[in-house]
Amino acid sequence: NDLSNGPVANRYCTDLWCLPFLLVAWLAYLVVTFMGFADGNPAKLYLPRDYSGAYCGVETNWNSGPNTLNFPYLSFTMNATATTDLVVKQLLCSTAGDSVIQTLGL
Repeated sequence: NDLSNGPVANRYCTDLWCLPFLLVAWLAYLVVTFMGFADGNPAKLYLPRDYSGAYCGVETNWNSGPNTLNFPYLSFTMNATATTDLVVKQLLCSTAGDSVIQTLGL
């Protein structure tokens, strides 16, 4: 078994029909990229965002959010206590919560 010329002696490209599709995809990618640079803000691709969608380090945000121009690393976190406080109180102060605590021996 002489493989000095490769595993198949008569080799050729079998996927030439895919090349036009690849070139069209590249062209479409370039068109969309240049349209985005012309009409959009490319910094939105890499700037960090907080939980409400406001971009950090920009003066005006899309959602009328805060001016974060002088705060490039500012982080607004959601107050989970305000969200879950009522639910937890209702659970612990209800008869269903009391029976679970009694059953578990807590």
